Amino acid sequence: MQIWPQNGQTVVIASCQLPPGTKLPALVRIPVVAGANVEWAGEILGADASSDIAREYRLVDGVGGKYAEFYLTKSLHGQVDSVASTLSVSGTTISTSVDWVQSVTSSETLFSVRLPAGLSEVKITPKPEGEPVENDSGELLYELPSQVLKAGEAQTVTLSYSTVPEVEPDTGLSANTIIFSLLGVLGLAIVALVVVVRRRSS
Repeated sequence: MQIWPQNGQTVVIASCQLPPGTKLPALVRIPVVAGANVEWAGEILGADASSDIAREYRLVDGVGGKYAEFYLTKSLHGQVDSVASTLSVSGTTISTSVDWVQSVTSSETLFSVRLPAGLSEVKITPKPEGEPVENDSGELLYELPSQVLKAGEAQTVTLSYSTVPEVEPDTGLSANTIIFSLLGVLGLAIVALVVVVRRRSS
């Protein structure tokens, strides 16, 4: 499960990975966050999203929550994209919370948070493991601890961040200050030279 704040909304990307050698077609069941609107469900075929295949799905009541059910025929990787809620805004601080319910059985559940570039004061619970991974666009991917959740068990993920970029550390005088300082020194040197010339000529 991945949380992705985007366009003022909390996007939740939930996917499943079947074991190698699984015979296709295979029926998969992927949890859907309570109250979320499913925008896409289907098979992931590669890095290029244009090659993914949308599949018809149905929402079913699972243990403690709903799940999307559909068939995989080409890939062992299924995915459901949904919008869970609107981001909360307070000044320059953005926050959201997602209550994930493991409505179907799973051998392991992985959690992550994807954030855009240029943010500061990032706070995520549960605490991410290690440093975030940055892509070419500057987006950051935070990996949270994986869990083995029984059907019906839940995990809440909360996050907040500031839209104000981190301030670069002060490395000393600015370029303008240095230039003005040099001009000042140069001016003093010229004055000193004029005084010396005058003294020599007197």
